[in-house]
Amino acid sequence: MPRRTRSSTMTSFSVAKSFVSALIGGAIADGRIGLGDPIIRYLPELTCCPDLGEIRVRHLLAMASGLH
Repeated sequence: MPRRTRSSTMTSFSVAKSFVSALIGGAIADGRIGLGDPIIRYLPELTCCPDLGEIRVRHLLAMASGLH
């Protein structure tokens, strides 16, 4: 097994999803973001792809956006 240090990169697997969901929950509680908001509101660079305008924050959190 390779030696790991503080600067080593490791895969987080599903831990990242839980962490991001907790952060989104805090933003929702603060009224900064809504589950029904289109993702292009927060990622305007995605406006180049019309289909992405239909994807909402809730779709990403549920992993149901249809993106591969």
